Amino acid sequence: GNFAPIADGLIKQGHEIYWVFHEMSPTAKNFQGEGKHALLYKKGDVNIEHEGFYEYLTQMAIENPGDVKAIFDKVTTLVPQIAKLLLLDNEELMHTLEQISFDAAFVDGLLITKYLFLVPLRLGIPIITLSDGLEPWHARVPWIPSFCPLHIQPLSDKMTFVERLQNFLLYIFLHYKGFQAPLPKEVIDKYSKYGTFSSGNDILRTTDLWILTSDPVIDH
Repeated sequence: GNFAPIADGLIKQGHEIYWVFHEMSPTAKNFQGEGKHALLYKKGDVNIEHEGFYEYLTQMAIENPGDVKAIFDKVTTLVPQIAKLLLLDNEELMHTLEQISFDAAFVDGLLITKYLFLVPLRLGIPIITLSDGLEPWHARVPWIPSFCPLHIQPLSDKMTFVERLQNFLLYIFLHYKGFQAPLPKEVIDKYSKYGTFSSGNDILRTTDLWILTSDPVIDH
């Protein structure tokens, strides 16, 4: 994905790259070579369908653009399962990560992966967020909903009054509710000793560097 060219560039600069995959990930098999280390976590009985989830989002964007409820329903059923799997059921992997002296962590900042930010929290290392879309209220950047469309909306900066109102109302929903499913209580209880948080978004906001592929906040 987007991380692969960044990893190659860092390796050329002499860095070692550790990439965490679930054990059935097809990408892990191709992540080989000098300076590249693939770390696998066991998926257990959880049906991990990252690729299927992104295909679903693409299909929704084509057939029902702006259908927020369908995306939210999908996220709330999948995320808590994966969060518990990685953060509670893979202690062997976590102990391995704690023994490596990392300079920083690159974290996928998409709406389905906010639970990943608890890993650098546990390791106590700086965070670099890599994402296809920016949530401006978390990144603390100037953003005016009257002409900056949200990246999940099929809109441009040439919005009608009704579209501007729709964009603003969706902004309010995402700001206060968001797509992020609540973290399981067991996860919060275990990881609260590493820092104070109530959701992955609290840790996301501590990002030291944002790397974006595209976003209306920048485009407009």
